[in-house]
Amino acid sequence: MASGALSLVLWLWSSLAAPSGQVRVWVVPHLVLPAAGAWQGKLVAVRVVNERLSAERLEIVISSDRPLASFSVPPLTDWRIEGEIAGFWVRPVRVSSVPNMASGGPFAAVPLDLWPLGKLTGRLERSREVAAIPLPRSLVVTTLPSRDPPEKRPPAGKLDCLVGAGGIFSCDLPAARYDLTLETEGFSPTHLTRVEIVAGKALHAGQVLLRRGGALVGWVAVEGGVFDPEKCRVRLLPAVSGGADPGLARALGGEVREAVPRADGFFHFSGLPRGTFRVEATHDPWPALSRAAVRVEEGVETVVDPPLEFVAPLTLTITVDPPLDVRDRAWHYSLLRETEGRGVTFGAESRGEFDREGVATIGGQRR
Repeated sequence: MASGALSLVLWLWSSLAAPSGQVRVWVVPHLVLPAAGAWQGKLVAVRVVNERLSAERLEIVISSDRPLASFSVPPLTDWRIEGEIAGFWVRPVRVSSVPNMASGGPFAAVPLDLWPLGKLTGRLERSREVAAIPLPRSLVVTTLPSRDPPEKRPPAGKLDCLVGAGGIFSCDLPAARYDLTLETEGFSPTHLTRVEIVAGKALHAGQVLLRRGGALVGWVAVEGGVFDPEKCRVRLLPAVSGGADPGLARALGGEVREAVPRADGFFHFSGLPRGTFRVEATHDPWPALSRAAVRVEEGVETVVDPPLEFVAPLTLTITVDPPLDVRDRAWHYSLLRETEGRGVTFGAESRGEFDREGVATIGGQRR
């Protein structure tokens, strides 16, 4: 659980002696860190029927002065537990009231996490190419997938954020560190990376420039090694027939873009035209990587998934039998690579000759 979080634990039990009775849910607050002051709010239990929220709901008042609360629900029913506590975000949980524990027996615990809230603010500005488009009245803030260990991952999801006069936006977020995507209709998604939201404080993100187009994000990693962003570059090239040659792409009017990934391998591009691209990544001394046929649409964020992962090169050992041809000469080889979705590439990646025992060793090959 993140620093500063508060946890409520739901304790459920039922008596087998009275299977038609109610299942009682106890709510027990657990402060992971000392509270900054008194808190008060309510928990809301909404019944789930056929995977949909019904109109049946129960409310429980809870506070730092009266932290212990309970409610009863019918057996064999499903409930979604949410919280409305000022200054906190509550991660909803789902509870199934299964009466299968003897009275006074062991308890089943279902955590209901509360995260202290902070605030994200900023100001939207339009680039020259979209200056004639009115500023939006709202935007959607979405968390990007976290590559942190599970116990350090921030809450995930999306929320609507109102935009006021002069493009000023403000929204409450659980206190944590995020990579965020800001999306609004008619503009390219844009990104705020390594945003640190502190409980009870506001973080001003500064100017957020709105542009036309789409966006692309992804991660690169090194298998069994140390990733060094100074040695890594990610390029985005317009896809052209036969590959993604930079010179040919430029000749066709396409722009080759390059990004330096962050220390954790995260990279992003925004303001991209609609089209099909090829993503290439290099990291000394590993063999280069590429991902073909990546589609980008206007106003949409494309995620390169799975991540691009650098792996140690392979050494191929090939044996041919018979080891010599009919004229007692060594065989020759040409090694060609099969590309994703396009079959064999034009031109051999490696050429050479078998030895007189019919063995060829070819190093430095990608998987």
